[in-house]
Amino acid sequence: QRRRTAAMGRTAASPTAMRQHGVPSARSSRSGRTSRSDNSPGSPGRSSERSPRGSARQGGDSSRGDTSRNSRSPRNSFGSPRSPRGLEDGSSPRSPGRSPRSPRSPRGRREEKKRKGCRCPQCSCCTFLCPCMFCCHPDQVLDRDQLIRIMQEGSKSRHVNMNLVEDRLRQDRQRRMANKKKWKHRWAIFCCCLWLLAIAGSGFLVVYFALGSWSSVCAKCGFPARRHFGLAFTPDRQVVIVGGMGEEGNVGDVWHGAADGSEFKLVTDQAPFGPRHGHALLCDVISGELFLIGGDAGGAGGEVSQPLSDVWSSSDSGASWTLRTPGAPWAARKFMGSAIDSQGRLVVAGGQNGFGTGGMNDIWRSDTGGRSWEVVTFSAPWTARHSFAFVRLPGGTAPGRLYVLGGDDGRRQHDVWASDDDGRTWDLQRFTHTREMRYRETQERASWHPRTSMQAVADDTGILTMTGGQLDGGGAAGRFSNEVWALQPPPSTNITFFEKKSRDDRLNFAFPPAEWLRASTPPWVGRHGHQGFVDQDGVAHIVGGESEDGLLSDMWKQTLSVDIDNLRALVNI
Repeated sequence: QRRRTAAMGRTAASPTAMRQHGVPSARSSRSGRTSRSDNSPGSPGRSSERSPRGSARQGGDSSRGDTSRNSRSPRNSFGSPRSPRGLEDGSSPRSPGRSPRSPRSPRGRREEKKRKGCRCPQCSCCTFLCPCMFCCHPDQVLDRDQLIRIMQEGSKSRHVNMNLVEDRLRQDRQRRMANKKKWKHRWAIFCCCLWLLAIAGSGFLVVYFALGSWSSVCAKCGFPARRHFGLAFTPDRQVVIVGGMGEEGNVGDVWHGAADGSEFKLVTDQAPFGPRHGHALLCDVISGELFLIGGDAGGAGGEVSQPLSDVWSSSDSGASWTLRTPGAPWAARKFMGSAIDSQGRLVVAGGQNGFGTGGMNDIWRSDTGGRSWEVVTFSAPWTARHSFAFVRLPGGTAPGRLYVLGGDDGRRQHDVWASDDDGRTWDLQRFTHTREMRYRETQERASWHPRTSMQAVADDTGILTMTGGQLDGGGAAGRFSNEVWALQPPPSTNITFFEKKSRDDRLNFAFPPAEWLRASTPPWVGRHGHQGFVDQDGVAHIVGGESEDGLLSDMWKQTLSVDIDNLRALVNI
């Protein structure tokens, strides 16, 4: 009880409070009375008028004035005795808007630690990478309680002048506003640079995806969409399209137009050979005469298959047709391979007779424009198949070489056979597979997946290009492919290499092994049953076919260009 009374007395009679209210402290009053008692005769009377309680209080105050800091009286976090006000100016150490929770309490320490964890680390790297971090927290703001503790630790007494505290906080707020204004300006510059970079990047992406090795000639070229039709490129630079399977079944019309996709016109709605699909259309590069061979007059929309073995010709780009033979000696068929050389000799190989899924592997040749035929071989070494790619090299190191690519012999294949004697003998080609990380071995297969109904063309340099096709089951892009594969021409001569000097077999060949290379991933949609040709400039084209979404009537060419249609086609894919 005595300690509580003494503490209350010290609080009420503290020197600071007495000075603020204009009341002299006990020490000053006592010294004053002492001095007056020495010089004035009335001093003893005045000293005798003091009550014992007052003298005891003053005596206790004066005796404990120097030792109050070491007493056990309760003290607050600022080092002064605990009082209702807490500070010398009568104000609270915390601002009115803050919670009176002490920062030294467990909850206060957690909140302070949380505030410190949310602050920006203020490392120099973030100012360059993302200035918005400084914009959100431009600089460390002084805390009132922390500032008070700092000022208490820096002074000998525990009393803090709140005017200095407020002045420091005001200066800190001004500094913070100036710093934030500076970083807002930097953030605006950063946003402008970011927007410019985004616009430049978007433009680059648009140009990058619009720039491709294939460009769209026409999305709808004017002729009805179809698949398994005949196509030929004539010497007068005309594209002739004959027959095929349309939306409502087989068609027997003839269209021709320019290689740029313009001016496609209907030549005849019903040609004398009748509607059919799966036939072959060849063009003599010297005379420009067209030859139509075989096909199927049925097999569409639930109709019974009607394979054909007739041969028709036209010398006016398909306007009129002449029957060369109503029935060739070879069995009626469709989806066969066919080719014509510079001397006008026709070759027919393999195909499907229209019944079942099996194919054929015989080869026939005609030197009379289809009027008469002679057999080259009844059974080629490659398995009986249909829907394969069949192409003759017009030039390069091995002009006249015939290729058989893939096809269906009961299952889809990806083997490649070559013949240099018009189909009498065939060699199974071996390829290396760098894309599959197979460097030191060659295999009797191509690098592309097994497929059917693809298209292969060759230019005058002997480069073979294969496009599209129907895959086994379907992959990530679906069951129709949009791949483009290229095979370089074979070496001109076979040079015997000297004795092996390396363990790496690739270094022991005079020429590197043949390899199929993925030429490009074009923007056109995957398809099968399409046709292709090479124009007078040696540029490969593809036309029509069937995709996952239905029949097509578009045309694409393999040339480097910037075309917005490439981007549109990529978005559609």
